[in-house]
Amino acid sequence: MMAVNTLEELLKMLIENILALLPQIAKTLLILVIGWIIGKCIYIAVKKFIEKIGVDSTFKDSILGRALARFGMTISSFVASSIKWFIYTLALMSAIDIWGIPVLSHFTQIAVEYLPNFIGGILILVAGMIISEILVQIIDESLSTIKVPYIKLASLFSRILLYAIVVVTALLVMKIDVSILYALLNALFWGIALGIGVAIGIAFGLGLKDEVARSARRWFQLAGATEEKVAEKEYEKKIKEYKKKIENLEKELAKEKETVKELKEKKEEKIKEYERMEMDLNGKLKSLIKDSGKILCAHGGYSIEVSEPGVFPWIEVLVTLVANGYKVSLEKRDQKYIIEATLKRK
Repeated sequence: MMAVNTLEELLKMLIENILALLPQIAKTLLILVIGWIIGKCIYIAVKKFIEKIGVDSTFKDSILGRALARFGMTISSFVASSIKWFIYTLALMSAIDIWGIPVLSHFTQIAVEYLPNFIGGILILVAGMIISEILVQIIDESLSTIKVPYIKLASLFSRILLYAIVVVTALLVMKIDVSILYALLNALFWGIALGIGVAIGIAFGLGLKDEVARSARRWFQLAGATEEKVAEKEYEKKIKEYKKKIENLEKELAKEKETVKELKEKKEEKIKEYERMEMDLNGKLKSLIKDSGKILCAHGGYSIEVSEPGVFPWIEVLVTLVANGYKVSLEKRDQKYIIEATLKRK
């Protein structure tokens, strides 16, 4: 009877423990399912977006594109898979953390803290290589346009340099020690520089100095041509500025000529107006002279005393008198100017 009771108690305890664990099991499964769904949806969205902007087709022949193609992947699927597995890992770590096991919780905390650095490093690696390919293409096109020799060598060196910078940056983000890589890259670049120097020395020593000299001349000619083009552009720019200034001056001169022409026409019209015969000559003279002079009595004509020579309408008065048949003379009496006007004899 004691054994039966003990077995029943064990079964009862087992069932109670299983029932107690059911909520945690349900939470764990729910977190895993939600993480799987979110990761899958984000994978599809990211992959379609990268494919739509044409990254796969543009960079399929790059080093990164060819390397991923060996594993049956594209750049879009690689980036989308990295983000998907990042979400899967977060979901798994969250599910493990529910059980409250100290060792697993500590491991989960370390993994969760490191995951952003790992994913960030991968994204920097992918984006950096894409940008490097774009920059290398720009360098190739620029050097081809100006016909620089040894374009392939320059492109290869540029690609190696840019890739090295991207890889070192990605590893630093991943918190990986790159001191050894620094030493290797330093030795590599020093080796390349030393090799170029030795090659130049051998070229001069083995009779290739003429070719090197021709290449140097081409480089100097290219530099001179570039400087001439810059000077030519500056000269053309100044010529355009001068032409614009000349056009503005011509416009201003045309306006001035038009103004002078208008003033001349007005003056001629005014003189013609004064040349017309006046019925009331006395009234006309008074309206012209006003306070600048005084009309005196004179036998058979006019005697006009000028009191303000500076404002006196000399031309208007003289033209009016001559146009109406008067002979005009000018005298100075007692520091005053006198205009004598007498009718002409027929």
